[in-house]
Amino acid sequence: MKPFMKTALILMLLIAPIIAFAQDGILRPGLHALESKKVTFVVDSIAKDMDIYVDFIDPKDIENVRRKKDLKYPDGVIFITLKNHKKLTDLINDRLISLKEIADVNIAMADKKKPLLYIMDDKILTDTNRVRIPSKHFYKVDVIKASDLPYFKVAMPELLILKIITKPEPIYLR
Repeated sequence: MKPFMKTALILMLLIAPIIAFAQDGILRPGLHALESKKVTFVVDSIAKDMDIYVDFIDPKDIENVRRKKDLKYPDGVIFITLKNHKKLTDLINDRLISLKEIADVNIAMADKKKPLLYIMDDKILTDTNRVRIPSKHFYKVDVIKASDLPYFKVAMPELLILKIITKPEPIYLR
């Protein structure tokens, strides 16, 4: 057998099983593995809608963090215990502001029909339905027109960018 044919046959025999296993999802995850998993947060024994508040809990206020995965929580649960429970009650009692409310207040009537891109603390928001911001953590909003930005001016000239900042920028002293 010629050396080229021998090498080609060996390569084909090595690659064929890899392709077969990849089709079954053994070597690479299928679409079911790409679905986002919903982790449940329990803060001081309260589980209802805690995923809204977790981003606004100060790390200095956390006493203990545990995680668990069982039949009740197949995607996992994170238990957070705070040093002072009053911080959580203050956070829960605070008024939650939706992105729609922020847009209604900050966008001019003529621009209400334009498409919006939400950016919160320098992160683009893709799922905006459940995003709520406690009023005490709401710092400021900047409305940026796409025509002011080089890339968006050409790609999406009608777009409005709503940049939401929930905490002031740090001030550094030299």
